[in-house]
Amino acid sequence: MFSISCSSIGLALLIFLVVMCAVSEAVKYRAKFVIFTLFSAFAASWSIPIMLFRPGDWRNAILPAWQLQKFAKLLGFNFIIRGHENIVKDTGAIVLINHQSAMDLIVLAELWPTLERCTVVSKKIILYLGTFGLASWLWGTIFIDRGNVQDAQQKINSTAEIINERKSSSCCIAETGYEKIDQREFS
Repeated sequence: MFSISCSSIGLALLIFLVVMCAVSEAVKYRAKFVIFTLFSAFAASWSIPIMLFRPGDWRNAILPAWQLQKFAKLLGFNFIIRGHENIVKDTGAIVLINHQSAMDLIVLAELWPTLERCTVVSKKIILYLGTFGLASWLWGTIFIDRGNVQDAQQKINSTAEIINERKSSSCCIAETGYEKIDQREFS
């Protein structure tokens, strides 16, 4: 009788994935996307014990950002940040990033060491992503409940005041709201 073990099925799936990545650029991109997303969660999670010494401090994200920079380069992502001379130190700033996917974390990882005293404004659902949400809270992410407009506006206004007082920066990852676009406009 022919028996198949779990390890042989796993090996066959791994070989299949490698072949598919070699043949298809779309599969290669998606595989890198999944691997990067999983590594992002891992990098944030294992750093939590270190972050517990300084909850809410922007410096807690430096180690995960450094890890993501190195891992992104390992996966073949290369970035050049231009305009370092335009970053004004000792003043408040807001950096807007158009949210596309989890790959936005690469941009944050590249910007984080450059922007001192930075925090992120994100939707509240991120807080509930397990250890990644906890790590986000520990490095000082400000969570906005998009369902409660008054509370969201109050948090944004208080964030603006804090930015001015502390002369810090804030990275706002804005969603463009594709689901709210009236499809008739494109017909």
